[in-house]
Amino acid sequence: MRRMIIVTMILLLMNCSVSYAEKFDTGYLDAEYFTAFVSTILQAQTQEAINDYYEPYLSENPFVQPWFTKVINVERPFDYQFLIKLEVTPFLGAHNPVALDHLTFKADIDGVVLLKFEHLESYELPPHLNDLLIKPLP
Repeated sequence: MRRMIIVTMILLLMNCSVSYAEKFDTGYLDAEYFTAFVSTILQAQTQEAINDYYEPYLSENPFVQPWFTKVINVERPFDYQFLIKLEVTPFLGAHNPVALDHLTFKADIDGVVLLKFEHLESYELPPHLNDLLIKPLP
């Protein structure tokens, strides 16, 4: 009987295999990929901030395209909270830049909030867009 138990144990142990989950390879996350991801995710909030800022100055909202957005800095002060600073160039018409701005967002489990809007530089509009000016850009 003892021999039978030992043989059974050996057979059972021989059939046991180590099971594990294969490591998930995310690949290399380069800066261009990361910038595209962040600017796409924050597109609605970025556009809303641009609309709010330029409303007193322009009769038409300038638009922001993700490919004209740069991620300046990302901080992680807490586990599920991020501070994201973007550099954006809003446009009017086809290719008419209005300004250069820095926007700082806080993203956490409650959503995304604009913390700071820094207007860095205004660009001169072409003559055919001057009728969109309500008052001069700062």
